[in-house]
Amino acid sequence: MKIDSHESIASAHPWLTILFCVGIGSIIGTTSCSNVPDWSHREARHASLTVHYGPNAIASVILLPTSTPDLLIEDLRIEPPNLVQSFASGGRRIHLPSGDQRVVVRCRYRLFRNYGTDGKPSAWLTPNQLFPGATRIDRNQ
Repeated sequence: MKIDSHESIASAHPWLTILFCVGIGSIIGTTSCSNVPDWSHREARHASLTVHYGPNAIASVILLPTSTPDLLIEDLRIEPPNLVQSFASGGRRIHLPSGDQRVVVRCRYRLFRNYGTDGKPSAWLTPNQLFPGATRIDRNQ
């Protein structure tokens, strides 16, 4: 097809104009929404704790949290490090050889807020709920 000098490409091929407009519109629309969090974005709390289990408060098994959709365990270190561990539904278990052993757990985690069906936020889980049976829980700076 020959285009005369006074005709533009757009008038000769109207579909090019449409394609160009749709392409630019989709690029602008995509970039303008890139900073908006998706619908699953929830309020979160970060914590770094040192959790102590003394010989008086512990049984032969210590239950520790594991990551879930509402809790992200970023780091978890156990002292002494050579204790037997197992994983089962509901968490991580530390098996103690004797009841007179002291255990220290250092944990960094991110806890996500839940909302009820009525849209109201639920209460935050506390460190005592995450680390049942601890004799002392210290917040790290």
